[in-house]
Amino acid sequence: MFCKDITFEDLTLYNSPSFNFHIHASRLRFERIHTYSDGCPFNTDSFNVGGKDIYIADSHVHSGDDCIPIGKNTSNVLVERVTCACGNGATAVIWETDNPATYIRNVTFRNMTFINTSFAANIKSLPSYSGTIEQVLFEDIILLNVRKAINIDLDGQSFGIDGKNGNDPKQQLGVPSTNEANRDNFKQFRVIRVRNITFRNFSGSAETAGQFKCEVDDAEDSQDTQCLDIKMENVKISGAHTGYRCEGDVEGISINCFPKPCFRRTHW
Repeated sequence: MFCKDITFEDLTLYNSPSFNFHIHASRLRFERIHTYSDGCPFNTDSFNVGGKDIYIADSHVHSGDDCIPIGKNTSNVLVERVTCACGNGATAVIWETDNPATYIRNVTFRNMTFINTSFAANIKSLPSYSGTIEQVLFEDIILLNVRKAINIDLDGQSFGIDGKNGNDPKQQLGVPSTNEANRDNFKQFRVIRVRNITFRNFSGSAETAGQFKCEVDDAEDSQDTQCLDIKMENVKISGAHTGYRCEGDVEGISINCFPKPCFRRTHW
């Protein structure tokens, strides 16, 4: 069902058993929303949204999964002045599609704070899906004890527990899951394009600066660059035990960043 002209204001949600909001709509607004889950339970996304002309502002999230996952076939999104604590970060994710026309575009995350999250700026998919993620801006980001500041992983969406799509705690911790064999069911590899992504004005602490996992073995047309036009400006990560790691041909430029990114081009 496709909805339009929906506004949520001044709400507090406690201990949702699953997603707090899961909506695909046009002209969708969230303002002054607080979601809280005891501990960090899995599959408790806060704003799981898609569609067109979406605004999320002045909110606080404490959940054990994606803070703000932006879904497929979505454009014109602005997220600002939101704090994400625990769980994962602000995410663009292409999921469950073999249509190469699938897209996520013109998305801005700005003036956000991430506290004890697995990621801050996050883009993910799986090699069995198709589509393009483009024109995404992460700007004015504060990190407080984040595990990984920046993450682009085209093989980074978990398959879930008991063979279902979702989040497997073992996978979240980087431990091979008993469900890893599910990947054998997805033999047809397609291509996700990630392009024109900007990271600007990051500061704070993270264990790992980031990764750009843009190489998918055996993907169709895999000789082409899957991550291109990546821009980083004034991204300064403190306390990182490791810097950036690139897999595949990652094309990007950077200025005034520490640690130094791993792009094929690393300066203006």
